Amino acid sequence: MLEGSLSDRQGTVRAGGFVWRPAGSRHEAWSEEGCVILAVFQRPNRFFDAGGAASDRPA
Repeated sequence: MLEGSLSDRQGTVRAGGFVWRPAGSRHEAWSEEGCVILAVFQRPNRFFDAGGAASDRPA
């Protein structure tokens, strides 16, 4: 996390912090204040809507 903070149901990461999720994991993330992150993916990220439909772009 470069700036700000990002939260999900497992907790919050703040500037200077690091978070890792296992391949294939699904989570909902949000930021109250906004954030700047550096994210590295082994494959393209997938986004899922409330009905479970997948896309390569957020809704």
